[in-house]
Amino acid sequence: MENISGLMAFDMGELRNNLPKKRGLSRFYSGKARSYVCIFDVKCLEDLKKPTQLLDIDDDDVAYTKRKKKNKQSSSSSFSAAVNSNVNYQNYPCRRVSSSTHCSSPCMPKQKAQKKQLKSYKLKHINRTIQEGDAVLMRSSEPGKPSYVARVEAIEATDARGSNARVRVRWYYRPEESMGGRRQFHGAKEVFLSDHFDLQSADTIEGKCKVHSFSSYTKLSSVGNDDFFCRFEYNSATGAFIPDRVAVFCKCEMPYNPDDLMVQCEECSEWFHPSCIGTTIEAAKKLDHFYCEECSPEQQDLDNSNSTSKTTDAKVNTKRSLEVSKTRNKHAKRSG
Repeated sequence: MENISGLMAFDMGELRNNLPKKRGLSRFYSGKARSYVCIFDVKCLEDLKKPTQLLDIDDDDVAYTKRKKKNKQSSSSSFSAAVNSNVNYQNYPCRRVSSSTHCSSPCMPKQKAQKKQLKSYKLKHINRTIQEGDAVLMRSSEPGKPSYVARVEAIEATDARGSNARVRVRWYYRPEESMGGRRQFHGAKEVFLSDHFDLQSADTIEGKCKVHSFSSYTKLSSVGNDDFFCRFEYNSATGAFIPDRVAVFCKCEMPYNPDDLMVQCEECSEWFHPSCIGTTIEAAKKLDHFYCEECSPEQQDLDNSNSTSKTTDAKVNTKRSLEVSKTRNKHAKRSG
């Protein structure tokens, strides 16, 4: 028992004085660890309470804290000042590139370039210049299919120098691309102006073309490969056409196809397809006079009618105007 009591009365004061100084662990330290109270110093319960007043810090600790805070503030302020004043930094290796490449400025977040609208743009691969409102031929994504027809709505540069560009186009649909498909009265060069817009690279443009109005197309003396005509606007979602009604002709009551030959009755001025009146295109071209069944009570033999050396006549045209005021059309209008 004497040995045990001797151990309990051991004085730990010397051990406490030899403990190393520690900084920043708690506000209750004064440079030496005070996470415990020596049992030898406890005289009553009040001695076990933690001190409520901050202990004085040694001069070394104060100097260390001030120096650390000052270095932190100076480093942050110097960097922000350098960025704002556009200081030229020395070359240093950049993490976004190879180790042999050096940047002349620190890596900053790349700002998104603003879109620059162009009034015109030169296509180097075809040596042509396009503008807003031009009709162009776009390369088809499927091999073997004809080029798409589109109208340029806007041109925007994709880089600061304007060497590359994209075009916002409004597509023309061919009759076979519509919901109803191609019909008898659709011309071979007919297209529909759709409500379908798209953004395409300017490099996909294969050339320029011309989309005529219907009346202008019928007056052309010759039709080239780049000539098209449009008389309808097309809703790609519903399949509806604008206008939804056009003039119809002949017994078949079909709208006019500028690619088909038609003959005109001298009495009523109505137009007819040769096949609808029982003759051929070659025989219709040789006719001097023609009267429809309603205007001629006697059935005329078209094959034995008077033929002359004339190959064309004002009554037989491959192209004509569809001005309703100039034709006395007795038939109603129907949907296109």
